[in-house]
Amino acid sequence: MFIRILLAVVVIALLVWGLFTTAGRWDWMQGWVYLAVIIGGGTVSDAILWWKNPELLRRRSRFGEGTKTWDKVILTMLLCFSPAT
Repeated sequence: MFIRILLAVVVIALLVWGLFTTAGRWDWMQGWVYLAVIIGGGTVSDAILWWKNPELLRRRSRFGEGTKTWDKVILTMLLCFSPAT
């Protein structure tokens, strides 16, 4: 659980850095709204799933047996490039 939280903090920090470094300023309102929607939506989604079905949340948060290599590649690419959308 600690590693998952640490990874989330690192991803959020990189997202903040990437958004506001490229914008060149910290007072960019659309960037803060985007962050609030992304972080808030993910947090609410995880909280509801944890409350309703914690086993499903555990299964969805890691690769399972038989996960195809192409599926791992696509997920990695999605995680890397989703902040750019």
